[in-house]
Amino acid sequence: MKPLIAVSTAVLLAMLIYLANAAWWIDSEIVQPDTFVASSVEALRQDSSRDAMARLIVDRLVDEYPLLVVLDSSLVSLFSDLLDSPALEDILALVSADIHDSMVTGKQEAIVVDLLDFRDVILGPVEAAAPRLAELIPDSWFTSIVVLEAGALPDLSTVAKLVGPVKIASLLGITILVAFMLWYLRRRGASLIAIGASCGIAALGTAILVPGGKAITLMGVDQGALEVIVADTYDQFTTSLKLSALVLAVIAIGISATGYALWVSGDSSDSTFR
Repeated sequence: MKPLIAVSTAVLLAMLIYLANAAWWIDSEIVQPDTFVASSVEALRQDSSRDAMARLIVDRLVDEYPLLVVLDSSLVSLFSDLLDSPALEDILALVSADIHDSMVTGKQEAIVVDLLDFRDVILGPVEAAAPRLAELIPDSWFTSIVVLEAGALPDLSTVAKLVGPVKIASLLGITILVAFMLWYLRRRGASLIAIGASCGIAALGTAILVPGGKAITLMGVDQGALEVIVADTYDQFTTSLKLSALVLAVIAIGISATGYALWVSGDSSDSTFR
């Protein structure tokens, strides 16, 4: 009975460590607006994301003004270069803040950018190739360019509300289970080996979560430009999650090695375990 209780406790501890790590990541990377905006801007500045966002903008433009299809590829390159300019960093930050607000509050509103200040830059190639086409595009279009349609982003409002209590509850549970294992096993070496194994299982689970979560996230996204943006953003956001899995693995090795050393050294508290 005692080995079964010890193993069950170790598995439950691993689950709580995994949950606490995931909650910490969601709270720090997703819920916190400053971190979210910084990571989003970094993701949107990647070449693939800039090209994808440019494609979305041009698709909206061509939908409203079909004759511009003749300049499709040139406009995509133009918008992609424009999004890479330092002048648009503040706009990318505003877009990221709107994305965060939409997901965390559950408003699910369309994400709109204002590029009126760049009207002449954008219309330059259009005016050079087809002046009459340029005249068709009113200034109002540049003040309300829809990057993402309403409902295109996941609703994380419930997750944002629950992540804090879940993080606190899981940390409390970890503390209780660690104390229980140290008391129940009554052997420092055995206890540390079990705790280290729990950390290792949590690290493995986190490592599996990252690619698995990406596949699940992309399942609800239309293929094409939006899929590229979501994939790049996911990779950027999960960088810290991958690092936390590595840290957990190192901790697991350290704790387990210490426990094993106590066991084989004949520590008095572990003598009956040998």
